[in-house]
Amino acid sequence: MAYFNEQWNWQKKYLPEVGTILNKIAHKFIKIDMADFVRDTEEACDFTIKIKSSTVAVRLRDYSYYKYGDITIRYASGGRRTEIHKLREGMVDLYFYGWVSNGKIHNWVLWDVKKAIESNLFEKQRKVIVNKDEMTAFICISLNELKSHNCLICDQSGHHDVKLDVFC
Repeated sequence: MAYFNEQWNWQKKYLPEVGTILNKIAHKFIKIDMADFVRDTEEACDFTIKIKSSTVAVRLRDYSYYKYGDITIRYASGGRRTEIHKLREGMVDLYFYGWVSNGKIHNWVLWDVKKAIESNLFEKQRKVIVNKDEMTAFICISLNELKSHNCLICDQSGHHDVKLDVFC
């Protein structure tokens, strides 16, 4: 648990920066439309605002892991429910995954958890990698795999292997 707390505290200091990024790309998950004639004249409504997604998970990693071109998801933790269980259950809509260097988020992706569920990305057999603590383990999903299943909403990863036309 000490390692988790250490990681949580490290990530927590970058959350305001994540919030700033999400504000800048809000148009990707908020839809604003002009109201039709009836709504305008009979209901005093000029615009409708629809939120396509409402919850966001965040995972930040040290930039040294950027070279792998993937995201990691905690798969096991001493018998407790982990991130993979919560994602499979659809507990969040979007996932912000970024890489940090020199105190700043340099690269990141925002992906759609619901589309990942629909594509069975969390059910696919994957190599489970056990951490050094031998209590926790994770799986990897490549950025290219997220792209091929149309899960990427925004890509600012700049990763050389990912050829995306999904930019913010």
